[in-house]
Amino acid sequence: PRRGTELAWLPAAQHVRSILSAQDQKLDTGLASLGAIQNPTKLDFLAHICGRGSQAMTRWIHAPRPGNPGIAGRPCHDMIYLGAWLSRDGTPNRMVKERLAAARAGWCALDRYWHSPTSRRLKIQVFSCAVYNSALSGLEPFVLTHAQEAALDSTILEYGRRLLGNDAQWFANERWYSIENKEVWKLLRLAPIKVGLRSRRLK
Repeated sequence: PRRGTELAWLPAAQHVRSILSAQDQKLDTGLASLGAIQNPTKLDFLAHICGRGSQAMTRWIHAPRPGNPGIAGRPCHDMIYLGAWLSRDGTPNRMVKERLAAARAGWCALDRYWHSPTSRRLKIQVFSCAVYNSALSGLEPFVLTHAQEAALDSTILEYGRRLLGNDAQWFANERWYSIENKEVWKLLRLAPIKVGLRSRRLK
């Protein structure tokens, strides 16, 4: 929005800020009646404001001013709530990055195991727990974009093909060819991320 439009919304920002401050004071009062106080190390808050003038409103709410110290706490762009990463922009981008990192960590932590003489059937079961489930864990409440689903699928398929080795390719006309992704999913006895999340949400 234009600068003039943003300034016109400052009274609304002041109203929002006053409401948040009042709620903060009510919380302090309620806790005091129980002989408790807020944990000063856990005062981070995440504000997600949308619509015209939202940029100015967000800045005004967060910024301390003379005679008005602002809302108690520290505004942040990302924070963990009940184990999941939440972002100010309302997207699951940070959560997806964490899941991708967890899948890679699960694969790398068992690097020697993947090259051991253990049966492939058992390896696939371990792969499902250490890599696949790590990629999906905590994503059930989020709506992912096609690009995010593709990134997760790509990571699982990359490590899945490494696990399958020669079974993930075939030889013809003096050349090696990779089998299709749907065949890789079938050999791993797993489903693409989109299907896997749907199944988990129904449980």
